[in-house]
Amino acid sequence: MIVLDWRPWPVRRSQALWRNPGGGHSWTRPWDWTVDRIMAVRAGRRPPASGKPFIVSVGNLKLGGTGKTPVVAALAAQLAARGLAGAILTRGFGSKLVGPLLVRPENGEAGDEARLLAAGLASCHWPVVQARKREKGLALLRDRYPELDIIIAEDSHQTARLPRHLDVLILDQWRIDKTGGKEQVEPVTGSVFPFGPYRESACGAGRAGLWLLETVESVPPG
Repeated sequence: MIVLDWRPWPVRRSQALWRNPGGGHSWTRPWDWTVDRIMAVRAGRRPPASGKPFIVSVGNLKLGGTGKTPVVAALAAQLAARGLAGAILTRGFGSKLVGPLLVRPENGEAGDEARLLAAGLASCHWPVVQARKREKGLALLRDRYPELDIIIAEDSHQTARLPRHLDVLILDQWRIDKTGGKEQVEPVTGSVFPFGPYRESACGAGRAGLWLLETVESVPPG
């Protein structure tokens, strides 16, 4: 059987570029470097976090899903089980609502992931707030729930105006660097959008205080 690809050449070319695993293309490096500089400047202008609640960002370097929502849900459930009062702050991807709004599972206009989190954490009594501008969602949470111990901000590694005490980054690609006789994890990315599926290069991992590694194999404790 012969399969003909009738997609336009730019689409076929971009898909071929995006399939390049970890490493990118030399001719996109000036663009990747420019994006990295922009991200660094934005991070430098981020307002400092102080006092309560403790704000944790869970994000990634790659476009699309790398398990952020399940990680946020699991982390929230574990913290709630320890007696911490918390909340989830999310952008509400796919929703036309700007927010900020308190998400109800039955609200079909809210983002799918936001509704999923609201339903899963209802028994924990953790509110979920959706806001396209995360700083406004944070203000709503602080106003309505002054007793919160912690706020988990989903998909906020690149969010500039949101203060946070800790950045947790999910690495979809990584390798073990054994140079110097010492093993350490090294983040791996490809080209930055629109030339690849990444929001920024591996340099962005340096802003995180904790890395979560995607793996299908068990990694021995180091």
